[in-house]
Amino acid sequence: MNVPNYIGGGTKNIATAGTQVPLSTTSIPSYEVVLTSDDANAGEVYFGGPDVDNTYPPLNPGDSATVPTNDVSKVWVDAANNNEDVRFTYTAPGNPTVQSPLYGG
Repeated sequence: MNVPNYIGGGTKNIATAGTQVPLSTTSIPSYEVVLTSDDANAGEVYFGGPDVDNTYPPLNPGDSATVPTNDVSKVWVDAANNNEDVRFTYTAPGNPTVQSPLYGG
């Protein structure tokens, strides 16, 4: 079992439905990412890799899922509606100053 040295997170807005977006455009080492579809979302949010679409696992507003991954940037999201938000938290190895620019943003 990996013991995290750091916990970080942020919010990713999916501006355009049907457009895949990575949680991060820079590599952030991680053990896992917990995704939560914002309670105010109008519809489903989908998560997976760069080819994610509406055939991937859905998250309804308020739902959460844990994704084991060694890098936050490997997790991509899409949505059924424009301007939906996904909050995420990740556990990570290493120095928190490396991950801190993403925290809260």
